Amino acid sequence: MKSVQSIPAMLIGLAVLLTLSGCATRDPAVARSEEYRKMLELQKQRTDAADKEMAQKKMPEMSAEDHDGTGDRYMRQGDQTHAFLEYRKALAMKPGLLLTRYKLGRLFLEKGLTTDATREFDAIGKEDPTSGLSHLGKGMVSFRKGEMEPARSEFEKALSLDERLWQAHASLGLILDRESGTAQAARLHYKKGIALNPGSVELYNNLGVSYYREGDYSQAIAAYKKALRIDPASRRAANNLGLALEKTGEYVEAFEAFKRGKDAAGAYNNMGYLYLTEGKYGEATQALEKAIELKPSFYVKAHENMDMVAGTKAGD
Repeated sequence: MKSVQSIPAMLIGLAVLLTLSGCATRDPAVARSEEYRKMLELQKQRTDAADKEMAQKKMPEMSAEDHDGTGDRYMRQGDQTHAFLEYRKALAMKPGLLLTRYKLGRLFLEKGLTTDATREFDAIGKEDPTSGLSHLGKGMVSFRKGEMEPARSEFEKALSLDERLWQAHASLGLILDRESGTAQAARLHYKKGIALNPGSVELYNNLGVSYYREGDYSQAIAAYKKALRIDPASRRAANNLGLALEKTGEYVEAFEAFKRGKDAAGAYNNMGYLYLTEGKYGEATQALEKAIELKPSFYVKAHENMDMVAGTKAGD
């Protein structure tokens, strides 16, 4: 097993952080999971009552595929609770819908219900041992728990069964980017994932972060810009772009990227701190003062950075 390399802290004084997109590595509290279970049960009771009312009105019956599609629409709207219920209805009618079961497992996982998620992913494997979805799902469970080696093994098995699973490439990239000497392999997985899913902001952002860490700022900038072309509202990609542009001396463009990722006050604060790290104390002070002028709520953060400027100058 390769040694895990800790991710270096990125400019502690910034209002933004250079971040990879991916699963969290910590489960929510048990109490929170139980509360979510109770909420789902209550919502199910209400939905059942509504279904009975619709049946009385002789509404046309929906197929399992109809319920699955309705669940997808709810997911696009951000309504996970109703999506969950529609997926459950689809599986009650047709248990062999493996993709639907995978989506149900992912919903459980996103709510921290790892046992329930694993049950669904195991069911996929029992139904079809040749399906990569089972290993993909179980890999995500291990990743969520912070168990990187089991996660890696599951993702590799998933790809051996179905090389079209771009999520497995994305996740392997995240794992490899956390190890020493495997950045190139990580980027290869990101690129394979992009080839399969060219509309993924997450993949382009992670590719950019990988290049940034290696000091290849021009490639990082290109990746972040592609992410923003897909989703102009991505704050993560915009802030990361600002960091990379600053490294190449493109200060005006960096400021505009930070402003896009937050606001003008946040952009000035970020630039002030970055100027400080480069020993440009005059520029740092001007930028931090501008942050306070535009947004008094930045007073504490900006003044802390200004104190750092004063302390550093005094030590010279």
